[in-house]
Amino acid sequence: MTENTRRYRADRKPPNKKKGDKLLNYLISIVVILIFVVAGFIFFGDSTKKVANNKVDDQVVEQPKTPAKKEETKKDDQPSDKTDDKKDEQQEPNTREDDNNTELKGDLTTSDTAKVTPMDDAVVKEVIEDSSWTPFKTKQQDDGTAHNSSYDEKSLDWQEKIAAISAVTDIAEADLIVWFMKNGGSADSAIGTVSSKDKSKMYRVSIKWVTKEGWLPTKVETLKQIKGAY
Repeated sequence: MTENTRRYRADRKPPNKKKGDKLLNYLISIVVILIFVVAGFIFFGDSTKKVANNKVDDQVVEQPKTPAKKEETKKDDQPSDKTDDKKDEQQEPNTREDDNNTELKGDLTTSDTAKVTPMDDAVVKEVIEDSSWTPFKTKQQDDGTAHNSSYDEKSLDWQEKIAAISAVTDIAEADLIVWFMKNGGSADSAIGTVSSKDKSKMYRVSIKWVTKEGWLPTKVETLKQIKGAY
């Protein structure tokens, strides 16, 4: 009896072990559920963040649209002011031309009195001379005994040289580039190489001083290029 009883007790599982197994299974189930819950939060949380970030990015991209329109409006407004300024600047030479009874506007070769000589030259295209050209009326005090030709850009004589060249070439002073100005062989003569800013007009102009009257254009050479025209 004693041996059989011992065998029976050895074969029978203790009740505490069964309870432990059940509890372990519950805990494992809970852990698995928690893993799925956490994974779900992570997955859906990332998706939510991505959607939110995309919305923020869309908002950031859309925001500059209004200022950009304002900047475009400002840019569109600016040329009108510049155009007005250019008109004002161009009016000054025209006023001077009217004061000096200058009728030289447009193509220099259209005058009935213009003499045009085509040139076979790498620099000069043609030479224009016109007997109807008149001196640019001077404001200098010339008593007829002496005239001081000046190449100082701040001097009145220089300004009148430029005005005479501007008038005969019909290039507004505001658009005129003086590439070179030199003595024409005497104190009362000068030669200026000039062009418009876009170089659509390029000339070498010879002028001479007329006593008590001013600088008179005597010859205009239409240039093919500025280089070599000095």
